[in-house]
Amino acid sequence: MHASAFQEQKLHFRSFLNTTGRSLLTAMAVARRASTNDVLASLDSAVDLEFYMPVRQQRARWRGEPVIVATALRDHELPSAYDNQGNVVPILSPDIPPAGLALALVPVETDFNVAPAVVSGGSGIHASTTSGTCPPDACLTYAYVPGDWEGWLMGQPEFETHVFVRQTDSSIAYHQVCAGADSHGHYYDQNNAYWTGSVELLSYEELQALREHGSSLLIQVWEDDTEPCTIRKDPQWLAGVWALARSFFGGYTSADIVIRGWDDVCHESSSDEQACWVALVQAVFAPFDVFSAFNVDDYVGEFVPAFMAGGCYNGNYAIVAGNGGYAGCANVSGVVLIPPPAPPPPPLSANISGPDYIDTKGTYTWTANGSGGSGGYTYEWQVTYLSTGTTYVLGSAQSQSLTVYSGDGQFEMSLRVTSNGSSVLPTLTVQECIAPCAPPP
Repeated sequence: MHASAFQEQKLHFRSFLNTTGRSLLTAMAVARRASTNDVLASLDSAVDLEFYMPVRQQRARWRGEPVIVATALRDHELPSAYDNQGNVVPILSPDIPPAGLALALVPVETDFNVAPAVVSGGSGIHASTTSGTCPPDACLTYAYVPGDWEGWLMGQPEFETHVFVRQTDSSIAYHQVCAGADSHGHYYDQNNAYWTGSVELLSYEELQALREHGSSLLIQVWEDDTEPCTIRKDPQWLAGVWALARSFFGGYTSADIVIRGWDDVCHESSSDEQACWVALVQAVFAPFDVFSAFNVDDYVGEFVPAFMAGGCYNGNYAIVAGNGGYAGCANVSGVVLIPPPAPPPPPLSANISGPDYIDTKGTYTWTANGSGGSGGYTYEWQVTYLSTGTTYVLGSAQSQSLTVYSGDGQFEMSLRVTSNGSSVLPTLTVQECIAPCAPPP
């Protein structure tokens, strides 16, 4: 165990029994009155297991003395424990370790199929790790997550930062990056409240591509209790968190960053809002295939601009818990939470308001009414007398005045309205009837 290169000197239980732990496998078979193959088959049909000594101080001083073996299926459950003779040992708390030496036999948190990342630092207060080049990449450089996130049986907390991406034209978000102690290429190891260092979340090229495609991001922090970089959470629970977070932080929460454009459906047209949120959350995570009926991973929170949440003095993002409360702080170099692009402006349109029937000589005024487009408006007026086909260029103000005389006959006020290179050409036909003429129908 002391020779293990994995985090906290963990060992994969099944692999250990098949190699240096053959004597333990044989003893297990004898105790069960079964063959060693039967024991291995039973293990293969159960939850994959790892074992180690979870309390750091005990691990440092253990030299093979008798121990108790404790186990639990999920974090913060009261463990069951046994001594070397198989006697039950009472455990009083899932959060406070026993005084005696204890080994933990628990569901796997470690990826034993990949050689451990070898990066200096990362395990102490304010320890530094480096993965990626910053700037111009988007890198996590500081994280503060207070509180006790692991029971003693699960050892150190395994904080992970997950990045999800949704393109504007898609209703599905996909998992882009997992950064953590078991993430190769995005390595950082935070086992205390504070972490400083540099770990790449997205490269500069990836950021540029996301901007060009109008993609939006969601960044979440999880404390992993199962397979590394794999979220296991009940979608009903997660849907409730997102729906509640939306009411606290408007356009800056995951609900609006990742699902902007379709989350309003749950508020405006759904008779069962909770079911609608569940459907949206399942759609977001569908490609990741991560859902479990159990809340086996701990959701820490999501990144929200610090000015929205407060309480974050060393970072530009607050980590906001599912209930809207403060869960921590982080700093990310570069612009990471790319908001979705503004919706395209409505199409440019315009009309002319003013008299369309004149029976008294005088000066009259017509006004251009523009809407839509982008930027300001410019105007080009002209009048065409239909009896002669003669056209005169008039002014360039929003309103245009013209003196009308008897005999002008029917004429057309026409206009070109331009906004940011786009133009429309509204017209208004005016009937001059200063001398008696038939009124318009």
